[in-house]
Amino acid sequence: MAQTLPRSRVTEDALLYVREGMPVFDRENERVGMVTFVYMGSDSDDDTLMLSALPQNVHNLPREIVLRLAEMGFVEIDTGLIRGRRYAASDQIARIADEGLWLKIWEEDLF
Repeated sequence: MAQTLPRSRVTEDALLYVREGMPVFDRENERVGMVTFVYMGSDSDDDTLMLSALPQNVHNLPREIVLRLAEMGFVEIDTGLIRGRRYAASDQIARIADEGLWLKIWEEDLF
């Protein structure tokens, strides 16, 4: 039987339980894709150092979004050949279970 994390764990430590290859579902339970990378976030005051640890694809986003993702932590999601890699910040995660990761948002709202 799948175990769902207690609510407090989802909001505070969600990324600790995410693993590469985990399926991702949006708020309507539609499969979005699969986790390809997890970044735990950083509280560094040095933007250059913080940004250097991120995957190259993230840097194609607007700087304010990149900084938000870097500070909060995020998951990179492979959504397929046409849509490519998308990103969900840790505060956009609704729940995590053995079967996958569910988002609070729709697929079109991913970064």
